[in-house]
Amino acid sequence: MFEAEVEGQVPLTQIIEMKLHPYVIRLVPNEKKKLEKVCIERVIYKYEDLIPQFRIINGNPPEMHIPKQDFLEEEKLMQHIESFGALDLGIGKICWQTPRITWIPESEEEKVKLTMPTYKRSFQYDKPKSNISLAWLQSTVLHRDRVSHLVSPLSFFRIGANHYHNFNYSEAFLNFYLMLEGLFGNGQSKNHKVEEAFKNAEILSYALLETIDYLNIERESNSHRLWIDYYLKDKGWKFDSLGIIRAIIAVRGNLSHYYFKSSRKQRDSFNEKENESIAWITMTICMFSTIKLRIEPIRAENNR
Repeated sequence: MFEAEVEGQVPLTQIIEMKLHPYVIRLVPNEKKKLEKVCIERVIYKYEDLIPQFRIINGNPPEMHIPKQDFLEEEKLMQHIESFGALDLGIGKICWQTPRITWIPESEEEKVKLTMPTYKRSFQYDKPKSNISLAWLQSTVLHRDRVSHLVSPLSFFRIGANHYHNFNYSEAFLNFYLMLEGLFGNGQSKNHKVEEAFKNAEILSYALLETIDYLNIERESNSHRLWIDYYLKDKGWKFDSLGIIRAIIAVRGNLSHYYFKSSRKQRDSFNEKENESIAWITMTICMFSTIKLRIEPIRAENNR
């Protein structure tokens, strides 16, 4: 059974169930008579290689192994209900990316094989490890006049980081892009003029080189480096500052426009994962940019 929680306040007084071979679809309320979850159930005949199992490797303590499972059709059904349910019912979100998977045995023999009959997918980023301090508060507040012009651009970074850590990579990227465009785009909107402005921005050039160095660390196992290599090679661009600038501008165009009949690569709200790397790269550029942006006013005062 594929079970996903629902966000929203949709009234539902009792379980609604329908059968659509090979699926049984249920809408389940909570004790407050609101839609709590959507469940999709189907029979799986050849299940032995799909169920979670304990494994002992090289004499180490047993570890739970969860095989890769294909719930693509369940996800598509959830997405369909989510999109039309948002329009017709006010559903906020169906958490189909983090479902609970439950294996329901049909015999005692099957029951014995299920060492872990239920589990929940989850994704979570590490929490920041730095502690807040009085020195940070004093430095931030006392020097506020020098960097007050950064408050608005950094608001886009804040929004982008929140989206990133909630796996909303497209929105994360667009907000990181707005920060860079606002700081280094010279008010331009046409792609070639934005590219020129970005190329000539000294602080952005520094941030790009630092990001490139960071991407070169463990490059063979760095998923973001592998992604940008593939993307740039496909476009015929080099892995350098200009190539990354062009990639950022091109992706911004793809994510800012949509036509449902288009055959071109464009935004897919059901496949946020494909934009994780470009969001991470742009976020890293933003972070390296702030190093220079915050000390630049102090340096300018010292040079007077």
